[in-house]
Amino acid sequence: MLFAIFALGAFMFAQASGPGAHVMSFVSLSCPTMRGTGIGFNQGTLRVGSTLALFFFLVLGASLGSGVFWVIARSPR
Repeated sequence: MLFAIFALGAFMFAQASGPGAHVMSFVSLSCPTMRGTGIGFNQGTLRVGSTLALFFFLVLGASLGSGVFWVIARSPR
């Protein structure tokens, strides 16, 4: 029983971490009946986040110079 719980936890961790491809499979595995809606919402969220990150990276880069890399290195992942 403990092995099954650990295996499920390891599977969920592997699905939730990693690039965007893992996020899409996590959404489709979580709720297969709403696969299209979940993936569409997730793609929209990823694209908005990417656009905002690009904008704020340029703003931080202009104000902090090369110190912006320390901000990114200390940010939570």
